[in-house]
Amino acid sequence: AVRQAVGPAIMYSVNTITLTTLSLVVMLRISPSLTLLSLIPMLLMAPVTLYFGNLIHKRWTRIQDQLAVLTTLVQENLSGVRIVRAYVQEHAQEADFDVVSREYIRRNISLARVSAGFDPALAFLTGTGLLIVLVVGGRQVMNGQLTIGELVAFNTYLAMLIWPMIAIGWVTNLFQRGAASYVRLQEIVTAQPTVAEAAEPVYVDIKGRIEFHNVGFRYPGTDRLVLKDVSFTIDAGQTAAMVGPTGAGKSTIVALLTRRYDPTSGAVLLDGVPLHEISLEQLRATIGIVPQDAFVFSETIADNIALGLPHAVSGAGADPATAQRNIEHVARVARLDEAVA
Repeated sequence: AVRQAVGPAIMYSVNTITLTTLSLVVMLRISPSLTLLSLIPMLLMAPVTLYFGNLIHKRWTRIQDQLAVLTTLVQENLSGVRIVRAYVQEHAQEADFDVVSREYIRRNISLARVSAGFDPALAFLTGTGLLIVLVVGGRQVMNGQLTIGELVAFNTYLAMLIWPMIAIGWVTNLFQRGAASYVRLQEIVTAQPTVAEAAEPVYVDIKGRIEFHNVGFRYPGTDRLVLKDVSFTIDAGQTAAMVGPTGAGKSTIVALLTRRYDPTSGAVLLDGVPLHEISLEQLRATIGIVPQDAFVFSETIADNIALGLPHAVSGAGADPATAQRNIEHVARVARLDEAVA
């Protein structure tokens, strides 16, 4: 929709302005009074275009919103197809899709109804202008004020104005759709991360001492505290485990340690330095994570294991022998070597 707005819409806008200007100049030279009379219906085009343009903008925004719901539903069903089949939920998911899809159709029909009224309204106004010219211009010909040739020429140029006038509506339609879609794109492009890099980040000689001081945390948009007054210290080289039921906050503590979020209250320190002062790149490069949900890239097993090494297996400056030894060592530590073999 944005591409249509910055492509054909702009092109036809220039076309419309040029053709309208040239036609009006010639019409005024033939008969200024007849030109003014024929343009009276055209004056109504501005409010009509604004009215319909506003309706189109609102309806197109609602269509885009529903399309987002529809595509999300499809994406989730494709990603979770094994779960859907394992729980025999095919028919239930089909029913959900049917409801969402019908709503999408309903919103499109609503827009189609508006568009169906827009073009005829513009055609009616331009047709009224032609009718005025035929009535008034015909009398001027009979009175000798105009020749038949001038009236025919005038009608020809007025007819040439009809397409630009209709094109105004079409171009307005494209601009309104493009504007509605552009706003949705901007929400993503201009989104600011909730965790921001410090203005002057500190680079620390990291040893690994972790400290939580009276940490409290609630997820954005919620009121419930997930963590409250959590304090503990893990010395460098020490091994620690957190055990607790689902929802106790174990994953949240890891998320705070890697600065996926900042604490709502209290402080998290690494070697005595608050995390929000440390360079994000250094912090995250220092910490190794095994996520709860494994993701495997469409590469070799070696490339997947080597993800995060200073040099990828096949990257520039890579030493194949060293990389191979590192990968084999990691595979043994992770007990993956037997499966690989």
